[in-house]
Amino acid sequence: MKKFFTEIKWSIIFSVATVLWLFLEKIAGFHDEKISSYFYISLLFGIVYIIVFTWALKEKKATFYNGTITYKQAFISGAILTLLIAAISPLVQTFFHEVISPDFFDNAIANVIKTKPGNKEFATGYFNLQSFISQGFLNILSLGIILSAIAAYFIQTKNRN
Repeated sequence: MKKFFTEIKWSIIFSVATVLWLFLEKIAGFHDEKISSYFYISLLFGIVYIIVFTWALKEKKATFYNGTITYKQAFISGAILTLLIAAISPLVQTFFHEVISPDFFDNAIANVIKTKPGNKEFATGYFNLQSFISQGFLNILSLGIILSAIAAYFIQTKNRN
């Protein structure tokens, strides 16, 4: 357990950051009157994701590996962090969409129908909790592994010879 303390800690921090971001989207109106801009605003969370992910790997390097980390070690740490974030994500999505923003899916469906008549079937299939849980899980896994590979390159200890 101690071996994965950093990854567990940062997966929780990431989950809290996700809820805070979603809450900010909600209070800024991107889950109701500004829902047509939701997609673009939600993409900005990628910046938060990269920052939190990088901080986690830097902490792992500093505390667990005493300032020296190989590419492989950093990549594995990032992959473990990715798996933990993905595992927690269904809970985060469920909490958010059922407690904080229960009207999000109805608003999103109504917006699609209003802007693209005839797409009700698509909208109801896309904007529902199960779909968002699946999309979130798969996006976290795929993007997390890619980010692990990229971040590991920059986090690894370089030979100074």
